[in-house]
Amino acid sequence: MNKLDEIAHYYKIEDDFDMVYMQHNFIVAQDYFVGEKFLELGCATGESTLASMHFAKQIDVVEGSPVNIDITKKKVEAQNMPAVTVNFQEAYWEDFSFEENSYSDVLFFRGLEHLKDPAPVMKNIFKALKPGGRCHIVVPNANSLHRKIGVNMGLLKEVHELNDRDKSVGHERVFDLYTLLETVKSFDFEVVDWRGVMLKVLSNGQMQELCKDNENLIKGFFEVGKELPDRCAELYMAITPKK
Repeated sequence: MNKLDEIAHYYKIEDDFDMVYMQHNFIVAQDYFVGEKFLELGCATGESTLASMHFAKQIDVVEGSPVNIDITKKKVEAQNMPAVTVNFQEAYWEDFSFEENSYSDVLFFRGLEHLKDPAPVMKNIFKALKPGGRCHIVVPNANSLHRKIGVNMGLLKEVHELNDRDKSVGHERVFDLYTLLETVKSFDFEVVDWRGVMLKVLSNGQMQELCKDNENLIKGFFEVGKELPDRCAELYMAITPKK
């Protein structure tokens, strides 16, 4: 069993407050989609793939965990949406087969922070996008309110420190806005726009309990987050290859 399968056996996004963040990632990202042929890097248990099916006619999924692929395939089949083609490739993002200059949009949600060396993956994304295509990146934000509160409480030495949850799900780093900008620009991408996604003041488990059956509170965290984007739980960035 590979490391990704190990994580797949105990981490299910639909049982975690991450599901709320993912749903709001799409609320933000949909304003920046430019076509209907998507490349999705990582599907986890398929919730992001299901969301993508409402925007794309073809989705090519690259996932390193066969466990996640099996789960996602079953969910896709249950949707009964024949107008959307979903293909799966079991491979790591650093080494997969793809047609160059062919994708309108690449979804790279909560993936960049897992990479020790982002270069091979970012180069693949650059080559996979057609002219004018966009990559949609989402990463946890080091400057999120909950991490700053954690530092104040002595739970973290500083906001970029990996906490126990980061380590358990395979994070290698925590980006802030400036390190994310530096990273994407170093691989010859231009930034189309960036947004903050939802305020987070507590841990995921505590947020889930706080917001249980309270859509107004979730909406409040999302709407006020628009006023404080660099303090949100996650950062969304739309990028495109330099011409």
